[in-house]
Amino acid sequence: MLRFMPLWVVLPGLPIYYWAEDNLNRIESYIGKPISTDRLTTEVERISYTRILIEVDITQELPEEMYIEKNDGTIHTQAIEFEWAPEFCQDCMHMGHITGKCKKLTKEEEPPKVVTRPKDRRRKINPKWIPKAMNKYQAYQKRPKSTGSVMQHLTSQIKKKFQPSVHTDKPKAPDLTGVQDKNTTFTCWMTFVYGFNTPAARRTLWDHLRHIGANCQNLWVVLGDFNAILSHDYMINGEPITPQELVDFQECIDDVGMGPLPSKGHRYTWCNKRAHQARIYSRIDWALGNHLWFIHYNYVEAEYKDFGCSDHTPIILSTDFLVMQVRRPFRLLNVVMQHEDFKALTRAIWQQKVPCYKMYSVWRKLYNIAGQAKGLQKEISVVDKRVDEYKTRLNQV
Repeated sequence: MLRFMPLWVVLPGLPIYYWAEDNLNRIESYIGKPISTDRLTTEVERISYTRILIEVDITQELPEEMYIEKNDGTIHTQAIEFEWAPEFCQDCMHMGHITGKCKKLTKEEEPPKVVTRPKDRRRKINPKWIPKAMNKYQAYQKRPKSTGSVMQHLTSQIKKKFQPSVHTDKPKAPDLTGVQDKNTTFTCWMTFVYGFNTPAARRTLWDHLRHIGANCQNLWVVLGDFNAILSHDYMINGEPITPQELVDFQECIDDVGMGPLPSKGHRYTWCNKRAHQARIYSRIDWALGNHLWFIHYNYVEAEYKDFGCSDHTPIILSTDFLVMQVRRPFRLLNVVMQHEDFKALTRAIWQQKVPCYKMYSVWRKLYNIAGQAKGLQKEISVVDKRVDEYKTRLNQV
């Protein structure tokens, strides 16, 4: 059965300050998986409406409007229009007609026929001994019971150094799972977690991760359903999140020294799959890595796949990209640090306020400083070339 189909979606009268790429991605993720935007929307040549191509689950009821909270706290009601959408029946789960016109519902059932039997017409049957026939088919041979566990068969290609770490209501000793890909040089430690629904119950998980981080000196990745968001930007609709819930998650990441992996796919990883204004989106599933992970595999992306039959998106970490050449690390030269503008640029960047958690703020500032340093390095290289040219001309004179 065909479930997902690309459809052109029109958002009439969308305010211009929502046309930024990040804001559009959040709005598009409410409807489905964004694919592309038309040229007039990308180049902002037509502001009456936005036109976006989105992969939509046609088996679900298509939304007609959504509610967006503005910066001043007011609610903006945004209409959602589809240029064309296939008719889909929720009863027979087929396209081509709507539920009210389904043939299964319109087809009238024939009344049952009443069969009468004449009285006193029962005939007597003389008892007769019938010997039991022998079964000419042999019984199926019973298979011997397997002595190995399912996990042993599934993980036969993975070298396990410890038992997997799964968070339960009775936390055990902090264990790790060592994973090694035999086809590449990929090797790391992994922890799979599940966070409870209440903030108080999740504190046990935060303490558990802190304990693991204090004893782990290798590449480490944490995957799973944390049931927590890092900022209000990772949620659409639903009950408001208390500041303490955000602080607990952010402080845990800062204490452990981890950060989210680069990602692609769906921005929101959980959806209650209800209709219209009752639908809620949030990003509560995360793939986190420590500083050693980012040093060696900073280019590996966590792919958030389609929801499918679940209300969560699967997280895929592909090791196929690890055979690619690692990016050249940035080198900060002494000649750049001695430039007269270097200190001023560094001070201005470091004083900027970057929202979200501390570790992300530090990485973002260092990334911006590296970009400015590259610009200064280009200027210095141009000056060196000019000096060499002038020396060559002087020698020729």
